Amino acid sequence: MTVIGILAVISAIAIPSLFGWMPKQRLGNGARDLLSAFEFTRLTAVKRPTAIVGITFDYTNDSYSITVDGQPVRRGTMPAGVDLQEPASVDERLDNPIVFMNQGLPVNGDGDPNGGKLVISSCNLTPKRIRLGVGGNANIESGG
Repeated sequence: MTVIGILAVISAIAIPSLFGWMPKQRLGNGARDLLSAFEFTRLTAVKRPTAIVGITFDYTNDSYSITVDGQPVRRGTMPAGVDLQEPASVDERLDNPIVFMNQGLPVNGDGDPNGGKLVISSCNLTPKRIRLGVGGNANIESGG
């Protein structure tokens, strides 16, 4: 009986901190998923130089779709409670869709270099930015 009482006290202490940890973990998972999607799209474009490889973002449904020659090859959705957003600044927005050339460089619909960022947020946590450079490199930054 004493053991059960000790386990109950430990559980009562641990469970609230676990619930506070989950949104932060989900936000990090969403950022890593988007980073992986950019890298996958870029590498697919390099491996298939004659194909048109792109990634499209659906901000309403917090999801993305990677296509090769117009056919979806990979789809993803942000974890529960994570919101995919366009940046507030027009200068930092990515065109939608983003097409990668066979050298791994992102371009817009006119063939001009395309770089910018996506923002993801969850609860009252500091948002994360996934920045795509005009050279095709992507990284995760904290802050909105």
